[in-house]
Amino acid sequence: MKAIQTEEIIGLLAKERGISPDTAVYEQIRQWKAWWRGDYPPFHRFFEQDGRGGRTQRRLYSLRMAKKVCEDWAGILLNEHTCITVADSPSALFLQGENGEGGLLEDCRFWQRANALVEEAFCTGTGAILLHLQNMRVQQGRLLPDRRTGITLQYIGAQGIFPLSTENGEITEAAFCSETLHQGKKLCCLEIHTLGERGYCIENRCFEEKRGALRETGLPPGIAARLETGSRLPLFAVIRPNTVSTLGSGGLGESVFAQALDALKGVDLAFNNFCRDFQLGGKKVFYRRSLLCDTPDGGLLAPDDICQQLFVSIGEGMPDEPPLIQEHNPALRVQENIDGLQAQLDYLAFRCGLGSRYYRFDSGKVITATEYAGQRQELMRNFSKHCLSLRRSIAAALRMMLWAGREALGEPVDPETPICIRFEDSIITDRESERQRDRADVVAGLLLPHEYRMKWYGETEEKALHMLSQTP
Repeated sequence: MKAIQTEEIIGLLAKERGISPDTAVYEQIRQWKAWWRGDYPPFHRFFEQDGRGGRTQRRLYSLRMAKKVCEDWAGILLNEHTCITVADSPSALFLQGENGEGGLLEDCRFWQRANALVEEAFCTGTGAILLHLQNMRVQQGRLLPDRRTGITLQYIGAQGIFPLSTENGEITEAAFCSETLHQGKKLCCLEIHTLGERGYCIENRCFEEKRGALRETGLPPGIAARLETGSRLPLFAVIRPNTVSTLGSGGLGESVFAQALDALKGVDLAFNNFCRDFQLGGKKVFYRRSLLCDTPDGGLLAPDDICQQLFVSIGEGMPDEPPLIQEHNPALRVQENIDGLQAQLDYLAFRCGLGSRYYRFDSGKVITATEYAGQRQELMRNFSKHCLSLRRSIAAALRMMLWAGREALGEPVDPETPICIRFEDSIITDRESERQRDRADVVAGLLLPHEYRMKWYGETEEKALHMLSQTP
């Protein structure tokens, strides 16, 4: 979202609701986004003297590692192996379909979009999933069940999240702002979620940017101006890295690389030096003035410019005079640059919680899975820590989808059903060794067979017991 829109929304909330979000937080978020794009002008833009008294603007070469870090965390935490088990069968069918790969999650492209939101949240510190109902039936502000109602999800980064109330660090009320395109017009849509005695209330407003300012306009068709949900279950779920924010207690989180900005600078400085060495490392040939020809316009013409191979020089010259032609071959310093860049990458990975050896470019070295897992101890600890927060956020998103299925569509689903979310960690752990240990525990009677099936096949307790009863 544009800076002008952020400022306008903050001004609107301050005027109408008497709150004053910290604008410095959103300036910090814009800085994180610039690093994520790999172009933070105060650092990546610089000037060089051009030899004629003027200055030429240059751009620092960037490896864009801020985006890579966020991409890697999103891929580690939320991928195609993430398993969701819903205890209530109608609820499981509604969310995931008969084969576990359909249902409302597939209709909303949940896995694809949620993975992108995790990347966004780890960049900006916070992300949110909003539930939207299309063509819903509303009577006196209350929702009526109708199977023609459509359920969609909206994904918003921290620059569009404005906390109104928090409880124990968790956002309980908030305004969410997003950009949309309706009939060729760019609209700024504002949703305000507040909690009252009868549950959550959602207000919708739309604005159009004119002459650098936001002007309120009508809502697009199918969107209610006000909705009383009648439920204390919020229709938004917040995703944040599970780290303590240094920004204060405003409810917004902190970028996963917020404490690694100097390490990001170090990586780009090392990478820039590497690229500049190649750029400036071409052969330099210096000619004596006697080998250059004058051109009619007052310029000089080098021998190579006229493809001539026979030249005549009068006299042998003095013994202490330099030769007619000298070569200069700058050193590329390849290994020194590789070592310097690798060291900076190690520092960056360490500060972002990935472990100091996550980004390695060693060639010809083969390690075992056990050695690999041993090098990933720090990553494993941080993976487990982030899973604690992400598991709760995904569960909240699933429950609000079940609420919509029951209240908006009239489906026989249960928003309070137990939900188990299992994250796949085989990329950083030796899963086969763990599975062998669990098999041994089953044989020794330390682990029940149905518990083994629940863990490794993602089955509910009821289904695991049923499958075991069918085994001869």
